[in-house]
Amino acid sequence: MKTTTTLLLSGLFLISPKIIHAQSTESNLSKEELYVQEQLKEKSLDGPSSIKSLGLQAAIEQGLRKNHLQKVRDYQLSLLDLNFEDDKESFWMPKLSLNLTTEEQRITTLTSGNSQTGETSKATVGTLSLGFDDYTLFNWGKDYLAYLNTKNTFFREKEKLNEQKRDLKHSIIISYFNLYQLFQIQDAAKDQLRHASFIYRLNKEKASVKKINVQQYYQARSEYLIAQRAYHEAKANTQIAAEQLAELLGDDVGTEYVLEDEVNYEKLRLSYNESLSLAKKHNPAVLDAKTSIENSIRSEEITRREDLPLPKISVKLGAYNHVFGNGQASTTFSTGTNNNDVEVVASINASWALTGKDGLLNRRKRELAEVNKILAYKQKDAYTRSAHSSIKQSYKKIQKFQNLIAILEANIPTLQKSFDAALENYLNKRTSYNDYHLALEELIEARKELEINKFLHTQEKILLAKAIGLEDFPGQNFEKLAKPVKR
Repeated sequence: MKTTTTLLLSGLFLISPKIIHAQSTESNLSKEELYVQEQLKEKSLDGPSSIKSLGLQAAIEQGLRKNHLQKVRDYQLSLLDLNFEDDKESFWMPKLSLNLTTEEQRITTLTSGNSQTGETSKATVGTLSLGFDDYTLFNWGKDYLAYLNTKNTFFREKEKLNEQKRDLKHSIIISYFNLYQLFQIQDAAKDQLRHASFIYRLNKEKASVKKINVQQYYQARSEYLIAQRAYHEAKANTQIAAEQLAELLGDDVGTEYVLEDEVNYEKLRLSYNESLSLAKKHNPAVLDAKTSIENSIRSEEITRREDLPLPKISVKLGAYNHVFGNGQASTTFSTGTNNNDVEVVASINASWALTGKDGLLNRRKRELAEVNKILAYKQKDAYTRSAHSSIKQSYKKIQKFQNLIAILEANIPTLQKSFDAALENYLNKRTSYNDYHLALEELIEARKELEINKFLHTQEKILLAKAIGLEDFPGQNFEKLAKPVKR
């Protein structure tokens, strides 16, 4: 054992002059350091980027106004309104229309044939009419049930568009705080690089005059390069997060931000039981299932009534027809062929399949309506269970983050004092490099973990609100999750 140790030390002694020789070492290191430093100054591929100062409320306002997908949803909402207006008027009101029709009129003749008895007339002949379509007075509620389904679906679709707008707001808040915590991590990595750079330069000078051994020099160099890598990674992550936020806000590609707000850490005040109660009323998936249940019940009732030979009662309101052309012009009112009486009529239009689609006497059609209703109930149970599970998981995560934050906030001052002492002792040669390295690493990692856990805590509260189906918790505005940054 002693022989092996002696050989290793002899080998280090023999090669150490080549490794730490001042001139040759400086020459090699300058090239490598130049490369590393140039990487820190690399320019954006997109050219000069704009920089804007941004607070959370301003980010939310801009995102809801300029986000491209939100603009699409605004037009989708307009389409929903227009389509439902059609459905509403077609059910409640008889259709009054103005129609103009003409027969074919000969403009010119390209070639003349032998027989011209059936040639198209040059005269304009047609009819101008103003009248109503037949209007159903009573159809045993079948038309009304179908209209209620249409109405129910329309309001649910509007709610879903509003829920997507709410999700956008939540995404902006999460993206904003994600960028903030990455800025904080970048600052921690920058401090780590600053300390590592200082020790590296110090040990480099000591190595040139042979005041430290090879191991200490390369430990400092390795620490410096590791810090460089950590800073590069943190900076890249920040730039990616800034671009994600810019996309949500509708800003130009490459926009950079100076954030005015930071996380206002507060423990969760909403109780678990209150969350479950609210989720039953507001969870989007549960609301979808409730809409399906209501629609399927009506659809089943429509199917049942269609199997009965029930008469449809309607009124023929008629139309005024003005005929023109060939020297004639007349205006008449009619409600049917050779009839101008306004009549209330009844008709039966029932059909029962014997073979083929729908089964014997529409058996499968009735079963299909019943299965759809049962399926809607089962989906509601599944979605309710899933919502409760998501809420439970969110509470467990939030509780974990709150505990970690409390521990980290108590530990960081201690780690800071430990690092200050380790740095001073290392400079005065009263402690080893490993002790200094460990103190620095623990301090930087604790600072990073605190920022990460604060962000995750805030993010999980927003995801909890999303699982419940709320924009904000009762009595709490999520815009107040932020507070001005202390400069």
